[in-house]
Parts: sequence; C-alpha cells; structure tokens
Amino acid sequence: MKALFVVDMQNDFISGVLGSKASEATVAVIKEKIIAANNKGYKVIATRDIHPENYLEDVEGKLVPRHCIRGENGSEITSEFSSLSFDLIIDKNNFMADPNEQLEIKKALEGVDEIEICGLCADICVVSNALMLRMLCPNARIFIDKNATAGTSEENKSAALNVMKSCLIEVI
Repeated sequence: MKALFVVDMQNDFISGVLGSKASEATVAVIKEKIIAANNKGYKVIATRDIHPENYLEDVEGKLVPRHCIRGENGSEITSEFSSLSFDLIIDKNNFMADPNEQLEIKKALEGVDEIEICGLCADICVVSNALMLRMLCPNARIFIDKNATAGTSEENKSAALNVMKSCLIEVI
C-alpha cells in the first residue's frame, strides 16, 4: 500500500509571508500528485500548521514571521486543493505532529510500505515530518520529489534534502 504525505500547503507558505515563487510553483505539481493518489486509491494525509493568537509569545513566534493563525486566510490549505480528497488532515502547532497526533498518523499508515512526502517548507516542516515518518515507519520506502517542495531559500532546500538523504529518505 502507498501513501502521499502532504505538508503545510497553506496560503501563508505559498503566497503569504513565508511564500515565494518557488513555493507557488509546487502547487500544480502537488495537486497532480494528490489527484493521481486519489485515483489509485492511495492514502492521502495532510498536515496544517495552525497557531493560536498567543503563539507570538512562543519561541517560533518570536523567531519566525507571524503566520498560519487559526481562522485567518493564511492558515487555509490552498483553494487549488478544495475539490481533492484527504484521508486525514492533522492540525499541528509546531514543525511536526505532537506525540498524540503521531499515533494517529501511525495508525493511518498501517499497512503502508511506501510514502511519498511533499509540501512546504522543505527546510522546516517537510524535513521535520520526513524524519518523523522515518521514525514511525522505519521499514517503509520514503521519498520526496525535489520538484514538489520549496525551501525558505534554494540553499536551505538543498541542505534539507541532503539531511533527508542521510536519513535514508530518497530524493528523486
């Protein structure tokens, strides 16, 4: 069984405060991957970075521009994906899912032996979730299409992909 794991394809990461032209270019690529996964009956799991108003008091809130505040447009998954089907959407308030959410993901991935990961930002949440998936599914083939992610810079994206490679996540 195969799964597609889509990380944080939200307005603030695409065209908002943490967005870029490279991020915008991933939308069509990832949309096609979701459509293909839906058509083939693969599991499709997504994450959403969601912060409360007071998160600006946290470490991330102090170091990263204000983004993905619950209820604001920037926190919404791109409208390009509104007609697509997801088996599970995890709202997280950190780079990766918390331990309870990880259990939910692990349960959703039971029987899955191949996981493709994609989304934004390569050097923050994508690499964090890729390493989490490697921990949760140690024997699964996990891979990322370098055209289905973008980083906060090209240099940071490249560094994140190298970290993933060193942790046995294939980069195609």
